[in-house]
Amino acid sequence: MLSISYRPIESIGHVVDRYWSRSTNPGENIEFMPFRPSPGGVELFFHVAQGFLLNGKQPPRAHVLCCRSQPIHPKAVPGFHFLAVRIRAGMAENLLGVPVSELADRIVPLEVIWGQEATVLTEQIATTALDSTRIHLLNHFLQQRLNPRAERRTLDAAFRLLETGTLSISKICDLVGLSERQIENRFRRATANSPVRFRQLARLRRTIKAILQDPNEKFTQLVDEAYFDQSQAVHDFRRFTGLTPTEFCELARRSAHFYELRSPALARQSR
Repeated sequence: MLSISYRPIESIGHVVDRYWSRSTNPGENIEFMPFRPSPGGVELFFHVAQGFLLNGKQPPRAHVLCCRSQPIHPKAVPGFHFLAVRIRAGMAENLLGVPVSELADRIVPLEVIWGQEATVLTEQIATTALDSTRIHLLNHFLQQRLNPRAERRTLDAAFRLLETGTLSISKICDLVGLSERQIENRFRRATANSPVRFRQLARLRRTIKAILQDPNEKFTQLVDEAYFDQSQAVHDFRRFTGLTPTEFCELARRSAHFYELRSPALARQSR
């Protein structure tokens, strides 16, 4: 399998984390791990050649994927090729023009979001031979649709504090100047998660990435430091993945995944 990731242009880098793709040869069969509930990011998929199935069904050729409460199971088709846009946590409304709370646990055709323009873009991406040209098309298209919201600075600070710290929600509210009701409402609109759930999924994601980087390491050595103890981590794994940590590690050892474990270079390829 060929994996490629690219940085977006600087003017949209605060919204778009990266462009990334996966492709296989016609005779190559790959088993993928499920998409797991995300703290606040959203993915846009463009199927260049064969697509993949999601929960046993063929998704639209270009679609939004917003996984929040339950894993979504992809099944690769031999010879598939897609290009995806990873939107940073809480930033999707700036590009899509709709609250993320309306996209939660849905697979939405991009035509529903952007109309005929999405249809034209999808066809251009599918018929273009070079990834560099596809990235140029996406940079231009997304830059034109960027619509910054006035309250972003306050939310950005809250995101950082929740993702990396252990402060209480009430303390974070004091620091960013919002009431608990205000921050709850803004988080649900921007991420489709409450602040508490956002923090739970963020620490789970960090632990999952640590496992994927070294699936043979003992789980006890990989648990994120934000967990109070190992039993709390086990509880989160069961709740959000449907698996015990041991079962998840076994799955990680035999399956491919859609996580990006390194920061994207201007152009990076790996097999």
